[in-house]
Amino acid sequence: YQRRVHGDPMAALHHTSLGQGVAVVGGGLVGSLLAIFLKKRHNLDVTIFERGADMRRAAGYAGRSINLVLTSRGLDALAQVGLAQTILNITVPVYGRIIHSQTGTTSVQPYGPDDTYCNYSVSRGELNKALLNAAEECGVQTVFDWGCDHLDTATQTMYNYSFIGGRAVQRSVQAKLVFGTDGAGSRCRQAVFGEAVRHQVPNADDRCLPLGVSYKELFMPAVVGAAGARDYPLDARYLHIWPRGEHFMMALPNKEGSFTMTLYLPDQGPVSFAAFNTPAKVLDYFTTYYPDAVPLMPTFSEDFQKNPTGFLGTLRAWPWTSLDCSTVLLGDASHAITPFFGQGCNAGFEDVVALDRFIARDGLSSTALQAYARARKEHCDAIGDMAVENFSEMGAKSGDPVFQLHKQIEVVLARQFPLYCSRYALITHSLVPYAVCREIGTVQQTILEKLASMLPAPAAAPAAPTPEPAVDLAAAAQLIDEHLVPALQRLGLSSEDFFWRVPAQ
Repeated sequence: YQRRVHGDPMAALHHTSLGQGVAVVGGGLVGSLLAIFLKKRHNLDVTIFERGADMRRAAGYAGRSINLVLTSRGLDALAQVGLAQTILNITVPVYGRIIHSQTGTTSVQPYGPDDTYCNYSVSRGELNKALLNAAEECGVQTVFDWGCDHLDTATQTMYNYSFIGGRAVQRSVQAKLVFGTDGAGSRCRQAVFGEAVRHQVPNADDRCLPLGVSYKELFMPAVVGAAGARDYPLDARYLHIWPRGEHFMMALPNKEGSFTMTLYLPDQGPVSFAAFNTPAKVLDYFTTYYPDAVPLMPTFSEDFQKNPTGFLGTLRAWPWTSLDCSTVLLGDASHAITPFFGQGCNAGFEDVVALDRFIARDGLSSTALQAYARARKEHCDAIGDMAVENFSEMGAKSGDPVFQLHKQIEVVLARQFPLYCSRYALITHSLVPYAVCREIGTVQQTILEKLASMLPAPAAAPAAPTPEPAVDLAAAAQLIDEHLVPALQRLGLSSEDFFWRVPAQ
């Protein structure tokens, strides 16, 4: 396609220079927020270049519409530019998980010891629209239908190859700096990696590790009463999970009373997307594994047939900057992860905060940009690994009686001991770096296993919710002193680091 344009004597060539302005490639969640930070906090001339149409005006927006959750890291980023309360207004608070067994019984797994521990379910599209509006309101320029097809890192020139009005058109834009927030298939990352390989940069990497599991979005509509009132078909205070081992379904509430459902299935095998290739097989699968959900999902078969199947994998990439630091990668362009910890958006927003912090300290310099990349790499790799681990937790372990016992013990410990905060809560309700959360979680697992061994073995499939376990609090205190306290001291953490709250705005 690029050669056709270059070789066409009738091709229209359009070149623009942004002068001292900076370009943000990709107008998704991270790109929009980054542009706001660069404009509001550093007074830069910022232009977003987005491959797609303006989702606020385009009918039938074709981007990803899967719901996501905002947690402490994402909300902290929004709060720093005065947007947290605005965004919270379009979310639904979620306080824990409800686990649906195949026989129809349910169990609750709260996120923490009380209702201050909650995540916020939000439509990706509505969040993106709000951020684009905020970016334009603070003076960011936006250019739509302009995708970066090639980036020359030596000259900071982006190229777009298009056919407009039946004519081949090459458009190029040169900027002082290019920030690549163009997602997992980032052309900016391809350019940075290609340059690194040519110059034999140590540890250069650009690999996607496929999970072998994909996802498909489904829908559970609101219940409409006789007077037209809309209500939720399930308890909207919770994330709902139907764990079935290597496959499962989950549901997140929407503002208007419906649930966005996401089905996760292996790509191949007897229970897989490849296997369910007829409406009859799809019907049999859903009625077998999700009998309580099927009556609430009247279009599940049609949704399964028509909705796209999404790829899941973990990106390992390095470096995150070009040699001269004129190109910088953030978000999925540098560390795309699977969605099973709900941290993809939150980690990308945390990238923006980290970059902002280094720019504030060192100016818009190579020193700041390199420091950002070095500081974030370890932690983004850590959450990528933990997200894959959480796939097993959501699909298989969340319905396992021993795992449920561990979760119950954690609730008791978190309520009784200020120094105990579960790994999940650290990731979703604090700003403790991801790699540190992983390290603390390893210590906590030892404590949980020892306390669980002191209790009766849980029933294989309890018919009713089980009572709170009688945890030996004296033994728990001793185990925390022996294992957790030294780890926290070594890491320089206290209980004050364990919970982040949205500041008043």
